Amino acid sequence: MKKPLKFLVAIVFVTLLSANVFAYDFVVDGIYYNINSDGTTVSVTNNGNNPYSGSISIPSTIIYNTISYSVTNIGESAFYGCTGLISVTIPNSVTSIGNSAFEGCTGLTSVTIPENVAYIGERTFADCTGLTTINYNARSCYIFYTEGDFSTNWLSGCGNITTVNIGNEVTYIPHYFVYGEPNITSIVIPNSVETIGGFAFWYCTGLTSVNIPNSVTTVSYSSFNHCTGLTSVTIGSGVTSIGWAAFGYCTGLTSVNIPNSVETIDGNAFENCSSLTSVTIGDNVEIIGEGAFQNCTSLTSINIPNSVTSVGNNAFQQCTSLSILQIGVSVDNIGNKAFYKCSALDSIYCRAQEPPVLGSAVFGSTDRSTIILTVPCGKQSAYQAADGWSLFANIEEDCHDSYLNDVAEENSISLYPNPAKENITLTADEDIFIYNNLGQIVKQINNPKGETTINISDLQNGVYYIKSGNRQQKLIKE
Repeated sequence: MKKPLKFLVAIVFVTLLSANVFAYDFVVDGIYYNINSDGTTVSVTNNGNNPYSGSISIPSTIIYNTISYSVTNIGESAFYGCTGLISVTIPNSVTSIGNSAFEGCTGLTSVTIPENVAYIGERTFADCTGLTTINYNARSCYIFYTEGDFSTNWLSGCGNITTVNIGNEVTYIPHYFVYGEPNITSIVIPNSVETIGGFAFWYCTGLTSVNIPNSVTTVSYSSFNHCTGLTSVTIGSGVTSIGWAAFGYCTGLTSVNIPNSVETIDGNAFENCSSLTSVTIGDNVEIIGEGAFQNCTSLTSINIPNSVTSVGNNAFQQCTSLSILQIGVSVDNIGNKAFYKCSALDSIYCRAQEPPVLGSAVFGSTDRSTIILTVPCGKQSAYQAADGWSLFANIEEDCHDSYLNDVAEENSISLYPNPAKENITLTADEDIFIYNNLGQIVKQINNPKGETTINISDLQNGVYYIKSGNRQQKLIKE
């Protein structure tokens, strides 16, 4: 008799629990409501029998017993397991959507999140496997998540979302927004967005291109991490920081232009972007974080601009195709193993007047007996005596660059591409001379007529100088 008694007790407990969870105050037009503590607003709830099916339109206000209530919440589990629910209209009056509110609504194909929603709970649309379209208009919303536990996300277990439309008044794309949705191939981020949250598009492997508008100031940690299908990204001129691992493991990304607005490239920002061949770092970046470009095995050249003061540990570790390295005048510290196993290095051009302090094994596993290290005019002896730098067998001075820095901007030569591998194009009406670091003429073009293309594939990789009349420009051959 004990087992049946325990069984009956369990039945009664579950029944009471269900009644408590889905208790409701009244029903209007087939929708169940609870009155909120303020007495003037209500939350949509469930009567415990999952009655909702078909198309549901939630009103912004209701009248019950002659009293008008504003509908501000969709309560926890309000539509849980309503597999017959085909569509739902959520009014702008709603400010929060509770935990598991639509979990398991497998018949739901699209949903529109209105602009005033400020909170979306745990697993709100989890396991809505029929969901393909999200129209997201919440201007600034917090989406619940547990750090490291992706199963708590609002879209956990969906997996078939193909279209995400972000409204023109959205200012914040939340953390864990659509992470792990492999069927999203494109996303339009409107000019209203200021911040892209952490893990927002993590593992969106079908995403092929991203345009981050000028309104965005922050690209947070792991925002686009493991977007392996991403081949093109445009970073807007308003971005000031690129977060930790923001584009890590974007193995399809081939080039990136970091604008002058960016001040910090955080650790691992572009780690393991194995197809990345070209990186332009803006002139206001001050810090390149730890491991920022490590294992970018296709990267052939890098120009660390004059604004950078510190290069973090492992920043370019195992960039095994890196052959040309330029280090700006302000760099005073290069972290441990920053260029470790950059085995293809053959030319380093360091503009710093004082040799930067090197951590341990900065250039470890590179052949410093063959690399040509070019340093500022008159600084050869300083580098030869400095820890770490003294291990380079070939240290040369460059006195051309000192002159170039004094050349007025209007007297510079515009040429493209730069760095270049095979051909460069420039406009000149006077003889063109290309000099190496020793001041020797290695190529000459007589009587050019306007735009001229020059084949430089026969030149060795390194730094050269182009002169035409009183105009000059530096050229990087890679």
